[in-house]
Amino acid sequence: MNEKNYLQLGTVFIISSGLIYTIERLISYLHWYLWVGQKIMDIPIPGINIFIYIFALIGIFFYILGFREKQKNK
Repeated sequence: MNEKNYLQLGTVFIISSGLIYTIERLISYLHWYLWVGQKIMDIPIPGINIFIYIFALIGIFFYILGFREKQKNK
């Protein structure tokens, strides 16, 4: 694979990590909003959903591979 493919894959994984985190927070807010009697909002801890960190680490790994490939091709 060339450097462009690595950077594209890294971008896709980092965006998907952020998207999963955002959807999880949105569902939490909707659940709190729809639950009438609840006084304190129960926000999920980001560390519970391990896929956020896995996708972010895979994305960073692909970025590192892309930049190393770019340096090798110079």
